[in-house]
Amino acid sequence: MPYTDTGEVPDEDTRFDWVYGESGYCYALLEGRYTMDEVLSAGQGSITLNTDGEEGCPVAVSAGLVRSLVNTGTGEPVQQDGLHCASVANRYPREISLASGTLLTLPGNGAASSLEALYPGADSLELVFDTSEQAAFPQVEVSYDESIGELTLTCLDTDLLCTVSGNNLYMEGIRAEQRGADTAVICSLGTAAPDEPWMHSAHANAIQVETEFLSGYDWGKGVLRLTFWPFMG
Repeated sequence: MPYTDTGEVPDEDTRFDWVYGESGYCYALLEGRYTMDEVLSAGQGSITLNTDGEEGCPVAVSAGLVRSLVNTGTGEPVQQDGLHCASVANRYPREISLASGTLLTLPGNGAASSLEALYPGADSLELVFDTSEQAAFPQVEVSYDESIGELTLTCLDTDLLCTVSGNNLYMEGIRAEQRGADTAVICSLGTAAPDEPWMHSAHANAIQVETEFLSGYDWGKGVLRLTFWPFMG
């Protein structure tokens, strides 16, 4: 793999493979213009790098094998209707400007999940999902309606198993509802003042989006975290 002593981006891609010593199974985890200096940690069938994202902001790039398709202890593939295991790579946090329309679709597993809890922080919002069955988040579509200042997170094939309320410094209120097989979480961000046409809501112009599995729960609890920002970058 290419490597630069200066930490500059190499001219060729670096590919990180995970090889299981006993079984000899080899899986490609991640490939791109990365350097060895950017490797933050490596775990059983996974790797995390700390690299520069857009506008030079630090971004964590993580890649790992899908546990439902491979035994991450031995490397043995788990047969599921002809599916084969490939790594899943994510870049977090992702910073997105608030604008009317669909902002982002977070990839996820098609199996049914459930939203178990929701916690507003001073500048953030955390959604806790039950990820014990597939070790994966549900697919989440994030959209925004600037005319009424509503940010909507549509969690596909997700049951609503909690009550929702609260606010924070950027969010005036929150509600959730079951829409068929999906759960919709609606955040009221308020509309911009007439003398502040550059604002996309009452206080926020952007959001950061990141996910993590809570340690100690064996991938059974997944957190989707939104952080509100008054500006981009």
